[in-house]
Amino acid sequence: MDFQTIAVGNSRGSNIDGNPALFNSGAAPLTITSIVASPSVFAYSPDTSFCPDTIPPGTGCDIDVIFTPTGIGTFNGTLTITDNAPGSPHIINLTGTGVSPSGPVPDFQRRIMNFGKWAVGKTSNGIGTQIANLGMNVANPGAASLTFTSIVATPSVFSVSSNNCPSSPSSLAPGVACEVGVQFTPTAAGVVTGTLTITDNATATPQVVPLVGTGVSTTGPVFSGFFGGAVIAGPTWSLFAPYINAPSGQLVEIGTTIAPSNNFGNFENSGSAPLIISSMVVSPGFAILTNCPNTLAPGPPGLGCQIYPSFTPTASGKIAGSLTITDNAADSPQTIILAGRAGPPTGPIPSLSPRTLSFGAQAPGVVSAAQNITLTNTGTAALPITKIASFALNEGTFAQTNDCPISTIANPVTLAVGANCTISVTFTSPVGGTFLGGVSILNDAGNPNVGEALETEEDVTAVGTASAPSFSVAASNSPATVTAGQSTNFTLTVTPSGGFNQSVSFACTGAPSQATCNVNPPSVTLDGTHTATTTVSVTTTAHSLSFRNLRPGSPPPFGEWLERGAPQLLMWLLLLAMLSALFAAPRRRSGLVLSVTLALALLFVACGGGGGGGGGGGNPGTPPGTYMLTVTATSGTAVVSTNLTLTVN
Repeated sequence: MDFQTIAVGNSRGSNIDGNPALFNSGAAPLTITSIVASPSVFAYSPDTSFCPDTIPPGTGCDIDVIFTPTGIGTFNGTLTITDNAPGSPHIINLTGTGVSPSGPVPDFQRRIMNFGKWAVGKTSNGIGTQIANLGMNVANPGAASLTFTSIVATPSVFSVSSNNCPSSPSSLAPGVACEVGVQFTPTAAGVVTGTLTITDNATATPQVVPLVGTGVSTTGPVFSGFFGGAVIAGPTWSLFAPYINAPSGQLVEIGTTIAPSNNFGNFENSGSAPLIISSMVVSPGFAILTNCPNTLAPGPPGLGCQIYPSFTPTASGKIAGSLTITDNAADSPQTIILAGRAGPPTGPIPSLSPRTLSFGAQAPGVVSAAQNITLTNTGTAALPITKIASFALNEGTFAQTNDCPISTIANPVTLAVGANCTISVTFTSPVGGTFLGGVSILNDAGNPNVGEALETEEDVTAVGTASAPSFSVAASNSPATVTAGQSTNFTLTVTPSGGFNQSVSFACTGAPSQATCNVNPPSVTLDGTHTATTTVSVTTTAHSLSFRNLRPGSPPPFGEWLERGAPQLLMWLLLLAMLSALFAAPRRRSGLVLSVTLALALLFVACGGGGGGGGGGGNPGTPPGTYMLTVTATSGTAVVSTNLTLTVN
């Protein structure tokens, strides 16, 4: 374990990405007799470590060692772990360099970059290491700037993928940080080691960050990913096993939940076949929040899923656990160490309510309504809050504002016992999907350069969903029943989702014969939030015995009169005339017969003539039965169909 360079008089804990971790891969409990660091510049820190005396099978913990150089130069030492496993005691080499606090002091967020397993020919996600110039601290306010000469990754399977560090002659001011990202592209199967070499004007230059990755040659899936910066390597007693723990040895109150933001899993399938996840199982006291599907398709870097663990202790002490992922990859199952410490509440205690935020579905690019978190100091001492920040585990964006007192060296304010403040959180995303993130609240009780051993963290997890804008349609008064000749109305309610704010037009089809279906208004425009309504009117026709004038064009007045029943009246009158003619005197009979004949001819002509149609059948009206009408709502390419049921008696 290499602590890199640390200014004399300062301390650096190993309880960050790349710290030593124990994993019990056997079938019996692993009993730890002692953990000792030597010489005295190195110290095992039981208060910020997570290893209980007994580690159950299939679980593990991580160990924190603190390096405090007493002078300028390189210090070497050992961490000796005595236990009941074969090969005990186990020894881990320690090294670190003390430098003058008056000059630039490069400090690396990650002291090793382990890329884990990636399919041959595939490029990993970039792992970033933050380089901070920690020359400026409380004891040394007048440090020098850090000037970089070169930053190089070797061999060629490793490459610098991003670098925002200033190039010479520009420099990194004291107290400022920059970041370098490295990617891994294996060209053959097997383990590959390398280095990220940073050359600068610091005393101990160059600084070297070890790189390691494993190439996998397969046509199947490959489980690739990072967990809190460490990497999944399968169940093994490993110096750099993946782990998750309550940050920096924080003592978690029994019955409360903590979900540290700096420890999450970002997993991908770098293989050539779908990765089928059968199960994710956690030890008691731990839980996970994930957006991982059952089947993870192969994809480019960044196209994966996330796992976010939490810790809810039920008893005091150090608790070791694990997350086991079973899938169809060749190295299944994959195991991640889970660890935490629990105890009674003491000192300042930040209590957050709620602990989880859930944002409903909304359109990409739309900022959600704010949700509030209340931070209360339920402890017995004032709470110094050094930072409140939002974070996102993928492309979603969570933002926060707050009215909490933020403590700085120049203005050391605190949140009093029993006092509270409010944190407001919003969510937005440029793309569709489900996103994990939240808000972290940091409390640092002392010199920020002492670092991990003093900083504690509380987190609120958040889930947001972004989906393409759309709308839905719901109908009331369906089914409806009418008698032929009557009308009925249906009300359609249009509801936007995802901020939909476009115009929607309607069309009605499926009306029975001798009936009409109309929508009024024929279109509505949504505002992205409120519903809108429109009315569907259906009018039916009653059965009629009247004759119809079927001649082209509008019928003349006489024809209209005929349609209203005059033909039937004329028929009866003619029949009476004929009967009168039969009983009339012979001298008048011939004249009456002629008159009747002419009248019949006129009636024949008025009713449309001959057998050419149009007379005598009447209007059958809307046939009785049950009908399904369809109203189609259209907006651009979005189409929503709603069925209406109508029964005609």
